[in-house]
Amino acid sequence: MDAIEELKRARDRHGAPDALTRFGGLLTFPEAKQHYYIGGTFALLGEHRLAEQHAATAIELYEAGPPEQRSYGDEALTRLDIATARITAGEIEGAGEHLRPVLDLPVDQRIRQLGDAVQSVARLLEQPRFARNPVARELAEAARGYQAIDTRTKVLAP
Repeated sequence: MDAIEELKRARDRHGAPDALTRFGGLLTFPEAKQHYYIGGTFALLGEHRLAEQHAATAIELYEAGPPEQRSYGDEALTRLDIATARITAGEIEGAGEHLRPVLDLPVDQRIRQLGDAVQSVARLLEQPRFARNPVARELAEAARGYQAIDTRTKVLAP
């Protein structure tokens, strides 16, 4: 929590871009990526409401921002943070709105990290409290069948 607060303070006091920030690259952290990481951190801490808020902001910023700052992997993982938050709140249909675009990604974009995260979402959907919910069962089945790729070798089984 202290690190997140320090990030917010650092973002608020940023100055004019210098040569390094204008250069960009892998270590550039536009505001969308910052919200993605903050949302993911809150998700890991079990603070799902805050995770969803930051994840939604990240998606909005990615979608409105320049194409060179977009990351389909970050956006997909962000959608899974929202799906997790909604499942935790019992909002299965809302979870499906964010899970389906991830499930629909072309096979060559299904990075390994997505496979692990989708399986976590599937386990949440399989909780006994959702046993009678047909939407939860449908989403869990689709998530269980999700195949990720290992970019070094081949398609990984779910």
